[in-house]
Amino acid sequence: MIGKPFGIKIFDRNQGGWMYALYPTPELWSKALKIRTQILFYVDISLILLELDLRPGSIVIESGTGSGNLSTAIARTIAPHGRLHTFEIHAQRAQIAREEFARNKLDSVIEVACRDACKDGFPLKGVADAVFLDLPAPWEVVESAKEALIEDGRFCSFSPCIEQVQRTCEALRSFGFADIRTVECLLRPYDVHTERYDVIEMPWEPLPPLGAPAAAGPAIAESDAKSDASSDADSRKRSRQDFEDAAAPGTSGVGPEPATGTGESASEPSAASDADARASEASESSAPAPTETGADESAAVVADAAAMETDECPAPAETEQPDEE
Repeated sequence: MIGKPFGIKIFDRNQGGWMYALYPTPELWSKALKIRTQILFYVDISLILLELDLRPGSIVIESGTGSGNLSTAIARTIAPHGRLHTFEIHAQRAQIAREEFARNKLDSVIEVACRDACKDGFPLKGVADAVFLDLPAPWEVVESAKEALIEDGRFCSFSPCIEQVQRTCEALRSFGFADIRTVECLLRPYDVHTERYDVIEMPWEPLPPLGAPAAAGPAIAESDAKSDASSDADSRKRSRQDFEDAAAPGTSGVGPEPATGTGESASEPSAASDADARASEASESSAPAPTETGADESAAVVADAAAMETDECPAPAETEQPDEE
């Protein structure tokens, strides 16, 4: 690995694995460093660098060095001619951070000092392009930060609680800071994977050629339904007429049977024949007259159909038989 350029693929001779030799960046350093305090990750760091308007040659003051993750990102942004003055209240953490910056060859850009900025403030006056605070009580350092900033300098404070944000904003207003904003940066990673679903075969019909008339399926179906209904009505009407013809006396074409055992001639009219004729005339006069409207015919057909379905047929008219002399 020694002497090889960054970006090459290196294989393990014993295990058969491989890895890439990558250039050390602040993003990789945030994953490899020994965390001594709660650190800021690249989501918040990217927004902080943007809001502070940092660029090569900027002079920055930081209070709350911690594990040095943000300090490393700031140093990469302002190098090679910029300067970062970072202050840490804990002496041991300040010494460890100083050694790590030296190993990463950032000591020419970063200067570490052990100092309580909340009580003692900053020793620099009117030289900083930006001030960043990561402290439990940042509102106590607002006055010293204003003295350390140049005209039109940038101020940024990182706080986990909204109460800290409120008090800091009040202190900034009291010391004449303008364009005060509070933002929250959220990261939502996407998990991309592949899923397979069964394809459902749906019935389909090919489209007609361009310019061809559309199929009249619904109209044909409606026409067929109307013709079926008309044929059903005709069949009911014929059944009704046949039933009336069979029920009416004297309409079958067969004359009355001649009387037997009376000694009368069949050719001579008798009282029974007169009675049959009178009954036939009464039946014909009592039959309903044909209607002229389709609604009455339909009602009659429905009524007759209901009578036929229930097998309730009207009985033939009774005729009076004369007493035998």
